[in-house]
Amino acid sequence: MIEPAQIAQIEAVERDAWLDIYAAAPSPIRSALGIVQRRVDDGALLICRAIDHLQFNRLGYLGITGAGAGRGGRFGAR
Repeated sequence: MIEPAQIAQIEAVERDAWLDIYAAAPSPIRSALGIVQRRVDDGALLICRAIDHLQFNRLGYLGITGAGAGRGGRFGAR
């Protein structure tokens, strides 16, 4: 059985990989596709305006390290 701490580590690796992929796009591509990426608490905001698909436009991974878990992070209390 996978422990919750291992799941959090796996999710953090995936989050960091997505952030790296978006950050690696050359400036002309970033501009043309409307690419934005940034950390939000322990999560990631991933935007690619030119691709209308949830996979490329999302706020995810919030609460995986416990930072902001149950508090709503920067978005206020639940």
